Amino acid sequence: MWASLWTDRALIYRRELGIDVDTSAMAVVIQELVEGRASGIAFGVHPTDRELIAVEAVYGLNQGLVDGTIEPDRWALARSGGRVVDHVPPTERRRLVVADAGTLVEDVPPDLAETPPLDAAGLREVFEAVTASGAVFGSPQDIEWTTAGDRLVLLQSRAITTSPAQEGDQRAWYLSLTRSLDNLRGVRDRVERELLPKMEGEAIELARRDLRSLDDEELARVIEVRLAAHDRWVDIYWKEFIPLAHGIRLFGQFFNETVRPEDPYEFMNLLAATPMMSVRRNRELARLASLIRDDPELRRRLEAGEEGDGFFEEQVEAFHRAFGDAVFADQQCFGERDRLVRLLLSLAEAPAVEAATSDDVEELTETFLTNVDADRRELAAELLELGRISYRLRDDDNIFLGRFESLVLDAVEEGRSRLHQNRGGDQRLTDLQDVVKGLRHPNLVVEAKAPAKQIKVERGFRAMPRQLVGQPAGPGVATAAARVVDNVDDLFRFRAGEVLVCDAVDPNMTFVVPMASAVIERRGGMLIHGAIIAREYGLPCVTGIPEATTQIVTGDQLTVDGYLGIVTVSREAGPATPRVA
Repeated sequence: MWASLWTDRALIYRRELGIDVDTSAMAVVIQELVEGRASGIAFGVHPTDRELIAVEAVYGLNQGLVDGTIEPDRWALARSGGRVVDHVPPTERRRLVVADAGTLVEDVPPDLAETPPLDAAGLREVFEAVTASGAVFGSPQDIEWTTAGDRLVLLQSRAITTSPAQEGDQRAWYLSLTRSLDNLRGVRDRVERELLPKMEGEAIELARRDLRSLDDEELARVIEVRLAAHDRWVDIYWKEFIPLAHGIRLFGQFFNETVRPEDPYEFMNLLAATPMMSVRRNRELARLASLIRDDPELRRRLEAGEEGDGFFEEQVEAFHRAFGDAVFADQQCFGERDRLVRLLLSLAEAPAVEAATSDDVEELTETFLTNVDADRRELAAELLELGRISYRLRDDDNIFLGRFESLVLDAVEEGRSRLHQNRGGDQRLTDLQDVVKGLRHPNLVVEAKAPAKQIKVERGFRAMPRQLVGQPAGPGVATAAARVVDNVDDLFRFRAGEVLVCDAVDPNMTFVVPMASAVIERRGGMLIHGAIIAREYGLPCVTGIPEATTQIVTGDQLTVDGYLGIVTVSREAGPATPRVA
C-alpha cells in the first residue's frame, strides 16, 4: 500500500492539488462494489458561476463519464434552493455496463433514449447530497455518486480546489488522465502529427539566433522569449503528453485480463525495445567508449588530459551537436568536453551493455497475439501499438523539453558572462531575472543574497537502515556500492558497476544507466521513466522508497532485489550522513 503512494498517478495528483506527503495522512477505504443504474458527479460550485451547482449524469457506470467515453446530461442548479437553471442533454445517450470480459459501451434501451438518467426527485437528491457534504466538510465539495436500486450512493467527496476566478479546473484535468481507447486515439494523433513536429520546429528556430552577435537589449529579449517558449511547452506537456502515458496502463489492463500472468507487470516486456531518443544517445556514447576501449594509445592520451586523434575529436564534436542539449539539475550535462571525455573513460572501463532489441520482443509479441481470441486480436494489436507509443513518449517528450531548457540556459549564461566581465566579476547577478535586468540597466545595483546553507558532513556514527522497501519495478538482484546522484557533478562521478540512487531518473541523465548494476528511485512506480529505462537494460530496479536519497549514502554496499522491491544495506563504505548547518 505504501508503494502506491509513489505511483505516477499519485505523484501527479499531489503535484496538481498541492498536497505535501510529509504533512498529510493516507487512508484505506473499504467500499461496497455497486453496479450503478445511473452515475455522475456534482460540483458544489459551478466552474463558471459561483451562484450555481453543476451536476452531470450518465446511465451505467461512472467510468464512462470520467474517461470521456460517454457524453453526460448536464444540469446547472441554483445553489440557493436547487432550482434547475439549465439542462443540456447529450447528442445521444449511451452507457457503460459490466460484461463478461470487463465492461462494454452500448446504446441505452429505446425506452430510456429520450429520458435523462435523473428525474426531478433524483436531481433533488443529488443536490441535497452535495450541499450536505459541503456543510459537513466546511467547503464546497466535488462528489461522485451512483445509484443502487432506490439508493443514492456517494463514492467520494473532496474539496473543490479551484474557483471560477482561478485558472482552469484542476480536478477535471486530473481525471482526464484516465482515458478511453477512443480518447487516446485522438490524443495520439494530436501529439504525433501536430505537437511534436511543432515542438521540434520551434526549438530549431529559436536556436538559430547567434547569441554573441546580439546587443544587450536583444539578448535580454531572447532570454524572455526562450523562457516563455519553455514555460508554454511545459504546460502543453502536462495537459497533452502526460495523459497519453495512460496508453501503457490501458494495454497492461488488457494484457492481464487476457493472459492472467503470475507477474502483473509481465506486459512491460512487450513494450521493451521501443525506439527511444535516450537509448539512441546511449548507444552513441557506447560507440565512442568502444573507440577508447579498443585503442590503448587513445586511452593513454585522454587519461593524460591530451586531445585524441582527429577522428575521435570529430566524433566527440558530432555528439555535442546531436545531443549537447541534455540538461539535468539546471546544468547542461555535456556542456564541457572534458566532462564528456571523463564519462567516456568510465564507460570504457566496463564491458559494453546493450538495451533490449526487437528480436528479444518479437517472440513474446507473437505468443501474446496468438493467445488472444481471433475476434479481439485486432484490438490487442492496436492496444500494444498504443502502449509502445506511450512508452516511447515517456522518454522522448522529456528530451524535447530539455532542448528548450538548454536554450534558456545558453542565453542566460551568455548574459551572465557579459555582466560579470563588465562588472569585474560581480557574482551577485546569478538569477535569471537579475541577468535580464542587468542587461537592460547597466548601472543596476543588485543586493547581495543570503548565502545558501552549506552541507557539512560529520564523520563517525550514522544510524543506517538494514532494509528499505519500495515498489518492485525491474526484475533481478544485484549487489554493489551506491552512488547517490543529486546534481550533474554526481552524474559524472558515476563509475561502472555502481547502484544508481536518485530522486527520479530524469531522461537527460539516463546515459549513466548502462554503467549501473541496479537503479533505486525515491519516487515513482512501475511506469516511472527510470523503471522503463532500467528494464530496457535488464537491470534490477526498485522505486518508491521515500527516503532513498537520505538514508543511503554514496559508498554504502547495497543488495537490490527487483523482484520483491527490497534494498538491503549490508555495510557502510562512504561518508556519514550530511547535516544542514
